This record gives sequence, C-alpha cells and structure tokens, in this order.
Amino acid sequence: MPMQLPENLFVIVTNDASQIVHWDMSLGCIVSAGAAFAEQDPLTYAQHRDKWFPWLPNPDYQTFLGFHAMRITSDMRAEYNAELARTQRFPDRPSRMACLFAWGSLEDASLAREKMNGRFKGKIVRCQPAVVLRATRCNSALINFAQRAERRGFFTDPASAVLVWNTYWSGSGESLRMERQNLLNPSGPPETVEMSQEPLWEWLFDGTLDVIEDVTPSTT
Repeated sequence: MPMQLPENLFVIVTNDASQIVHWDMSLGCIVSAGAAFAEQDPLTYAQHRDKWFPWLPNPDYQTFLGFHAMRITSDMRAEYNAELARTQRFPDRPSRMACLFAWGSLEDASLAREKMNGRFKGKIVRCQPAVVLRATRCNSALINFAQRAERRGFFTDPASAVLVWNTYWSGSGESLRMERQNLLNPSGPPETVEMSQEPLWEWLFDGTLDVIEDVTPSTT
C-alpha cells in the first residue's frame, strides 16, 4: 500500500540552487519540472507516457574508461537505469529527472543533508503540498548503492539492474548486497558491495509546494 503523503514536506535548498528555484521561492512556492510538463502536454503526462532521458548509452563507445570518466558515467548510468525501470514498470511514479526531492520530517532532511556530504549543503525549508500530481516514497540509500555498484562494475547483466531499481521504485526498505568473484585474486574472498542497513526515505514529488518557513537547524 502506498504511503500517505505527509502534511508537511521538508526540502533542502542547496547552495548551488538555480535562479529559477530562487525565483519560485520568492513567489512562495516550488514547482517541479514534471508539473510544468503536465501543463504543457497534459495528455502525455496523464497517460504516463512522459520519458526523461537527457542521455542514452552509446553502443559505439568500446574503449577503456579513465577513472574520471568512470566516475561520471557510472552516476549517469545509474540514473539512466532508474528512469528506464520507471518508464517500463512504474510509469505512474514521478521521474527522478523532473520531480522535487523532499523528506517527510525535519529529522530525515537533516540526516540526508549530513549523510550526502556536499551534495545537499544548504538550508531546509518546511513546505506544504498545494498541487499534487504524483508522489512516492523511496529509499535513497539505494541511489548511493547503485552508483557505487556501477562504479565498481557489479552490473554485469540486465537482471541485476532490474532487481535494484524494482526495489527502489516499489518503495521497499530491503537492504541489498551484491557479490562477485574476486577479480584480482580468484581464489580469495569474493568482492562485495552493500547498501546501508538503515533506509533513508525521500519523497519524490511532482506538483507545487507552498514554502512555509526556513527550519534549518542551528549549528551552534
């Protein structure tokens, strides 16, 4: 059963937020890109045919990856696989490429800001849903897990990616672990990648949020 959307959602406005975000907030609201698309093309959105692929895998790229390229492309591939799974099996969910990211409590938002290091540096604002088009709760610990697994080459078959992203979009709190033969020492212990045992729940929200107040915890 889907989780009920909380009355209050907590959004981290990062230090590098765009001018559009600041303009929206000056008007007292935050609007998702998905909501803007729904207004422009309501039929496609209503029929769950919206697809948000800003990049596609290049089948002709057959060379070795440098460390920097591996880090960048692994994060991109994780998001690509997330959107692929959404469009194929969970089209009624908000796209990660077009939604607003929020947390159901100040404690969860503060924990996300702490755990995500530089990614979520910024202030926390309390918001209330004004227009709700789509919303779902997912375990964001799976995002970090998938990125690390991509970076280390654990997704060697399509089934492994399907398992991870089905778990994410279904809203499961299951903790995943991947294992493979040790590439440097085949007779040694297997290589593993594990996700956090504790879920880090995030809300993916399509629509409009009214900004109520700044609730950033004091650092003193």
